[in-house]
Amino acid sequence: MVEALDMVVLLVFLSTKWHHPRARRILEHWAQSNGYVILSSKHWEVITGQEVYSVTIRTSEGEIRRGRVRCGSWILGTFLDTAKVRWEE
Repeated sequence: MVEALDMVVLLVFLSTKWHHPRARRILEHWAQSNGYVILSSKHWEVITGQEVYSVTIRTSEGEIRRGRVRCGSWILGTFLDTAKVRWEE
């Protein structure tokens, strides 16, 4: 029983160490593929395995925009390479 518990703790630890850098790579890929330059980003929260960042970006046209980017999917978390943005008005 103790060995199984140790294995679960180890898996949670390793998953956490992998999860945050993976979400950051998803965020950077999203910005690059849309022609954005990230001016600032702040880790905002984790919801259902997804990382959410508050970002300020510059578009290729020079416009400054702010919003929140959700990295990963609801079911698979950051195992899925997706990012969705909700822009501030």
